[in-house]
Amino acid sequence: FMFITRMDASNEVPAQLQLQNIRHTLIRQEDTIIFALIERAQFKQNRVCYEPGAASFHEVTGEKSSFLDFMLLNTERVHSRVRRYTAPDEYAFFPDRLPPPALPLLDYPRLLHQCRVNLNARIMAIYQYKVHPAVCEPGDDAQYGSSVVADVNVLQAISKRVHYGMFVAEAKFLAKEAVYSGLIEAADEVAIMALLTDTAVEERVLRRVRRKAETFGQDIDAMDGPPPATRKVDPEVIVQMYKDFIIPLTKEAEVSYLLQRLSPSRLAFHASIGCCCGAIARQHVTSDAELHPCSSVQELFEAVLSNRAHYGLVLVEQTGCGLLPETVRGLRETSLIVLGEVTATVRYRLLSHSSLHEIRRVVGTAATLRLCCSWLRRTLCTAYEEVPLEGAAAAAAAEADGGSSSGTAYLVDSPASNDAATDDYAFNFCIEVDDALASTRARALVLGKRADCGQPTGHDKTLVLFDIADETGSLADVLAIFNRNGVNLSFIQSSAGSAARFYVEFVGHVKDPLVDAALSELRRLAAFVKVLGSFSASENHGRTLLG
Repeated sequence: FMFITRMDASNEVPAQLQLQNIRHTLIRQEDTIIFALIERAQFKQNRVCYEPGAASFHEVTGEKSSFLDFMLLNTERVHSRVRRYTAPDEYAFFPDRLPPPALPLLDYPRLLHQCRVNLNARIMAIYQYKVHPAVCEPGDDAQYGSSVVADVNVLQAISKRVHYGMFVAEAKFLAKEAVYSGLIEAADEVAIMALLTDTAVEERVLRRVRRKAETFGQDIDAMDGPPPATRKVDPEVIVQMYKDFIIPLTKEAEVSYLLQRLSPSRLAFHASIGCCCGAIARQHVTSDAELHPCSSVQELFEAVLSNRAHYGLVLVEQTGCGLLPETVRGLRETSLIVLGEVTATVRYRLLSHSSLHEIRRVVGTAATLRLCCSWLRRTLCTAYEEVPLEGAAAAAAAEADGGSSSGTAYLVDSPASNDAATDDYAFNFCIEVDDALASTRARALVLGKRADCGQPTGHDKTLVLFDIADETGSLADVLAIFNRNGVNLSFIQSSAGSAARFYVEFVGHVKDPLVDAALSELRRLAAFVKVLGSFSASENHGRTLLG
């Protein structure tokens, strides 16, 4: 699933946003759609494949899903693992039910503004009730697997074609920015649609689709003689599908995109229960900014890299827990850089579906259980079992508890300044831990895409990852480099690996001469060095980024 990122040397507009290149892409997509429809037409309608809970497929799909939904979902799950849906021109039918990519994330160019356009539910309905009955003969030939595999190909091809209209919309917006901006601010959908519409172009598309359908629908052996009386698919059916559905849906995607084109920046944040990033974001982000919750750290990195969010807010450290490995891993493996940081005081809450006298088990991180042990002993009415889990596992356990875990409570955290955070938790009981000793400090990083780290302010902080040989004296040699160059380290932590891996923070900016000299020496000694970010150490800098 490749998205080409070349730039036209003679123009600052990316090649993907030049209308001539967009036209070539749309023409190729026509071929894909027509061939996919011809492939589906060789089988009967097989309506049972689209019936939710059809008895024929219970052993495969369960009782609620249709066979098509089952096949499409599992196809998307495989494609998601190879990062198909991180590309800016791909949209999933089941975006909330997909696993994270297994391949390293790619840094796509920022071509489109963040938006929430996804017309796949409409595409699915139109395909099942309009397109599919028109293309396929009525009846049942029992070719269910082949039928739905072909259905999946058609649906994905139509979806890509419809949503590619947003590239058309962006190209036209850039060509007439003042005109479109005025219409967008006035929310004038009718005028936007009129400005986007080019009837002559639409007529050319329909003529081209008709010729392709007539040509592709013939047998090669028959093309030397007179045109066949019938074809694999009636060309007029495909033309009518374009006229009635594909072109109107594409224009709907364009209008929906443009109506969001001037919206504020979007901030992705880690939103699992027990993670305080959501409360930090709500506390510091301006009221007109848009928040984009992510269920995992990997999803957050993916959202920023694939341009579904301008910035990301991710927890990196919490007192008593050290650095979060998943955050450090994302910083190491992706091209995002740290633009700033935000700190918050963290207190704890006990969440449960059971009352205090019914609680028998308390789930939380080892550090959290240790901090809150005195309060728990005073508050709970009976003896209880402590169940220590890693931070992510504890949050996941609370997230998955739908009310069936009677007698279980979850000890989670949130910033002390946000009393409204309890609204996020679907538990019957939410009790504040009011022990003054049971509070810690949490630190979150603001992530984004930048060409460099900007200019030094004179009061800066730099974050670096490096690997060195796991040998006696290796770390001492590194520390000597910083000492010789007068660079003050403020934080260092190691992690396991094939080599000795370290995360360090120090005072100064990468463009300061002493820091630059130290990093140059470090690169000669270390097997791996990556500057994660260099930014103002001012307490308000990170909050300004969020605001």
